[in-house]
Amino acid sequence: MEDDASWLINGTFSTNSIHLKAGWNLVAYRLIETVELMDAIEPILDKLNSIWHYDTQEGRWIFYDKNGLPFLNGLQFIEPGKAYWVYVTEDCEW
Repeated sequence: MEDDASWLINGTFSTNSIHLKAGWNLVAYRLIETVELMDAIEPILDKLNSIWHYDTQEGRWIFYDKNGLPFLNGLQFIEPGKAYWVYVTEDCEW
């Protein structure tokens, strides 16, 4: 596109779980409200390795890495309308 634009899509959010395959998955979280990260990932925490999001306003990646240094984990919330790269160790439902 040559100019900024918005696209309004009418419909409803799915209440189905998100099927994740082992490895990297690019997904959007299926809620219409912002959720604290630990609450959002609790159902998959034992299979989750990391979750990444590119913040276009900041121009940088923010992430949570379960095995990384805690002070580097800057991702604190999962937001509607945002995409996340999620790495899981096995197939699971989020």
